[in-house]
Amino acid sequence: MALDAYEDAVQRVVKGSRMSPFDAGTKAAEVTASLYGPIYAKIDPIRVAEGARGLEVGSSYALRILARHRPDIPAERHSELVHRLIHTYPSHGFVIDADELHDLGIPTRAPDAAERSILDETALALALHRDQGDVFELIEGTDMPDARTRSHPTPPPQPSNDGDGGGALTHSTRAARPRHGSRPGTRA
Repeated sequence: MALDAYEDAVQRVVKGSRMSPFDAGTKAAEVTASLYGPIYAKIDPIRVAEGARGLEVGSSYALRILARHRPDIPAERHSELVHRLIHTYPSHGFVIDADELHDLGIPTRAPDAAERSILDETALALALHRDQGDVFELIEGTDMPDARTRSHPTPPPQPSNDGDGGGALTHSTRAARPRHGSRPGTRA
């Protein structure tokens, strides 16, 4: 962008005056620096690098998730699919519905009764607390068995009222419950 502006300024100054190309280049550099310098000064290269690294990490995780948990999606499509998901949508909060997932080649299905119950409770908690920033926190007990070694299925979460007025979703060792404001050291 700045290089294009510089080249355009040099050509205009040379054509519109009797300046030498060297003098026109000097003047064009001054104009370009005064226009673009303040913009480029606001760019933090560390933040740009962190963002790029975050995209690389997210891409690596997405590829692993597809390989391990979505055998119904051909492996040769994984890279293209991850690239589209990362670069086509404007934010993590952008909603992709079932029709669009179908267009992306991602198989979908309707939730079963237990999943629908969890989704309904989650939607209610989100609706009630949407203006409070981070809405959910995951609390895990130390006695929670590893999901791969569990011999019996975990029962679906049951709505409870633990006194916080939030209608929390709970298990005996784990709960996803609505947050009421941020506390230092916790993340959703």
